[in-house]
Amino acid sequence: MAIIKTVNTRKFYVIWAGKGKIGPESDPAGVIFKDGSFLRLYEKWRTRDDVLLEYSYHYQIPQGDSVRYELDSENASPSHPEYHVQTSALGDQYRLPTGLIKGEEILQMIFEQFVGPKM
Repeated sequence: MAIIKTVNTRKFYVIWAGKGKIGPESDPAGVIFKDGSFLRLYEKWRTRDDVLLEYSYHYQIPQGDSVRYELDSENASPSHPEYHVQTSALGDQYRLPTGLIKGEEILQMIFEQFVGPKM
């Protein structure tokens, strides 16, 4: 359980689980699932009006594929959409445009596509 308290004098606050570069050989860190896969997440929120400024949700299967959703306004360009998804299956150079993604949607995707019960 996490309790997050903002301080009115600060301009933003950050929520994260797991840090550092991630690759197929990375040790699980962040939110670790029962199958050994894991989610590293980073969110930066503006305190004044509780607006999400940046995020990165990286889901990694050990020795396997990965999916990363990002909000990256600072580097936005035609080849680097502000909201995008990257997957190891396509390679690092491809960023597919998305809309705003929320952490709850990432957890739902992981459960439905990867670690949920198989029918």
